Amino acid sequence: MSDFHLYYHDDLDGTASGAVFLDFLRKRGDDLVSFTPLEYNSQLEANPGGWENHDFQHPFVLVDFQYHPKADWWIDHHASAFKKPEWQASFKEDDQHHWDASAPSACGLVARFLHEHYGYELSPAVADLVAVVDMDDSAAYPTLASALELDSPGKQIQLLLGDTESKKDHGQYLAFREFLIKNFIVLGMEKIVRLPEYQPRIKKLQEQRRVADALIQKLVSLQGKVIYVEKNAATTHAARWAPYVVYPEAPYSVQISDKGGEFKIGIGSNKWSKEKSTVDLGALARSYGGGGHRGVGALVVKSKSEAMRIAKEIIGVLNAPDVSSRGSDR
Repeated sequence: MSDFHLYYHDDLDGTASGAVFLDFLRKRGDDLVSFTPLEYNSQLEANPGGWENHDFQHPFVLVDFQYHPKADWWIDHHASAFKKPEWQASFKEDDQHHWDASAPSACGLVARFLHEHYGYELSPAVADLVAVVDMDDSAAYPTLASALELDSPGKQIQLLLGDTESKKDHGQYLAFREFLIKNFIVLGMEKIVRLPEYQPRIKKLQEQRRVADALIQKLVSLQGKVIYVEKNAATTHAARWAPYVVYPEAPYSVQISDKGGEFKIGIGSNKWSKEKSTVDLGALARSYGGGGHRGVGALVVKSKSEAMRIAKEIIGVLNAPDVSSRGSDR
């Protein structure tokens, strides 16, 4: 029996990926003994040498997060998965390391990879989880309204994961994520959100989101074909798709969020617009030190003035006549 340490992206896809991997390990007699969420922010580079010298416990599994050459297992789907060009150049696929930037979600990628290479059973519980996460992480919702709804179990789990109040208690923050990883497949999302300890908080977070969505729709402006908004304390919980309600035909959005000491610039594409995105937003974000996928990108900077400067440049790129040729370099 082998005990592994799990490192995963701190979102629905990351926790779901961890859940599938835990199910796989336990079915073959192994286990996960620690659960560490990771986020793309300045703390990731806090150690001397940054990500390259990150303090991992060994052996470890790394899912839904950028590549690290010391990972015993690594599976990811981000287009910007490799921090260093030499890491990508030397990367070789094997039976414990896999990358596919075309995958809708890391969760689905993990499940399919383990099924193909190890005969891992894609049970109905696993298939249901993958279907929800594939839909969410690739924003494959059929309509804008379906992207913004708050009543499905998956959306309620997302609200709990994004609850900033719960993050103030670090122990509670970690315990909830570990609970999800251990129970996504055992209980399923629907049973989890019905648990009495979560119901009151879900209702409060749903109302908070509805209020924030309504407020942010009053703050957005249209700059060419790009929706621009600076999120404030009252709108920090708004959905990233909420601005498209005001300008449904705008193909892009650029949103600045105060993350408490640093600022996140989110670049999004409107999948429900008649005018489709022609630029790789993940590559565009990567040119500023961030990353993402073709349809969504993000980066973090240390000051609002820097965030506003970069946002202005990005808006200029997205409005350029030759926008289809932009994104991979700057």
